[in-house]
Amino acid sequence: MTRESERALDETRASRPRILLDVPAGHPTFGFDGIADALVSIVTGSEPRFAVGIFGGWGSGKSTLMEEIERRLHEMGDTLVVEFNAWRYEREPHLIVPLLDTLRDALNDWAARPGRGEENRSVAREVARRVGRVVRALVRSTAIEVGVPGGPKLSLDPGKAVDELASGEADDGSPPSRCTSEHSQSSAKLSAWCETLAWPG
Repeated sequence: MTRESERALDETRASRPRILLDVPAGHPTFGFDGIADALVSIVTGSEPRFAVGIFGGWGSGKSTLMEEIERRLHEMGDTLVVEFNAWRYEREPHLIVPLLDTLRDALNDWAARPGRGEENRSVAREVARRVGRVVRALVRSTAIEVGVPGGPKLSLDPGKAVDELASGEADDGSPPSRCTSEHSQSSAKLSAWCETLAWPG
């Protein structure tokens, strides 16, 4: 191919409409190394009573920065990183339910992996069990009051929540949230299908 034909091909490709994907960069730039180091230092060196927010416009590098922070925390080995994508649950009436479900699942998965030490595994399973009880209490104590103009009104019955927590019923590990359950099932089916095609899951 001549230089002129290569240039013409490049111009043709550049003039075509294309879809820009919001995929995190594999090698962060924009000084993300320093920012990631600082945030990892804060997260690992502070009492766990805070939240960190990362804000920015589309394509500004939020996901890239988050993945870099996650990678560094994984390398340290003593921090459980739980990924939660709130957009997957945008129709869930109480976002706390799938958030806690995700946390519980991550704790159970962590405890099931070998090499964690029995005491650590036992603590993780106990925390997961307690989180499961809280989630069930939230789900079972939520009442839907229909007939309000503009749609249903959701309210919490504190008495039912207290009764549910006091019952001491064991957590069976199943997600009490319909959206969480459907998402888990869909992810599992998609992963199984990708494996049949020999694609990376």
